[in-house]
Amino acid sequence: MDRAGLAQLGFVLGPSLGGATQGAWAAKSPEGRPVVLKWSEDPAMALRYAGLQRVLETLRGRGVPVPSLLQTLPFDGGILTVQSVVPGRSLNVLPRAVVQDIVASVRRQNGIAMPPSCQAWHDFVRETLTGGWARSKPALDSGTAAV
Repeated sequence: MDRAGLAQLGFVLGPSLGGATQGAWAAKSPEGRPVVLKWSEDPAMALRYAGLQRVLETLRGRGVPVPSLLQTLPFDGGILTVQSVVPGRSLNVLPRAVVQDIVASVRRQNGIAMPPSCQAWHDFVRETLTGGWARSKPALDSGTAAV
């Protein structure tokens, strides 16, 4: 990630969020609020995020903790997405209450059609929880369209 280029845009880059996060970093926006910057070399990500915007708004309306997509722009040879921060933390072992919350969130997603470039929510959640982003990424490109 090009820190100088981000500084020109007004962002202050923080630490990498680690793991297989598809190039995600903590940052401060030009207004000083915490954001998550995600970078992808895949130019098709801009279209995927545009298609997801309406779905994410519906999910937030149902109480599912998903980020807002604040901005998507070409940057550093790829696509930079600025997302709101969703409170939480990674856990190596998920307590029963967390698993129950995840199941409840997936149920609230029932009936929401996904953009054609994304897989079903329940498959995505299961694969990212059991195998991580790197293992679930090929399924995101498979084209499954409905929950």
